[in-house]
Amino acid sequence: MTIDLGAQAVLAPDGTRHGFEISALRKERLLRGLDDVAVTLEHEEAIADYEARRADRRPWLPTPQRE
Repeated sequence: MTIDLGAQAVLAPDGTRHGFEISALRKERLLRGLDDVAVTLEHEEAIADYEARRADRRPWLPTPQRE
C-alpha cells in the first residue's frame, strides 16, 4: 500500500486508487513534518518580542529565564 498525502490518495497493491479528505492545515503540517511545538517555534521571534514588551509593561510578573 502507498499513501500519497500530496494527492490525498491511497494506492492499493492491485493499483486501485482511493481518495481521502484531510484538512488543508493538517496536510500542510504533515508534509512539512511539523507538530504543534514546531509550529509555535516558527513564531519564536514574535513571542520573544511580546515577552519583552510584557516585561516592560508589567515588571512585577515573573519573566522567563533567558539563555
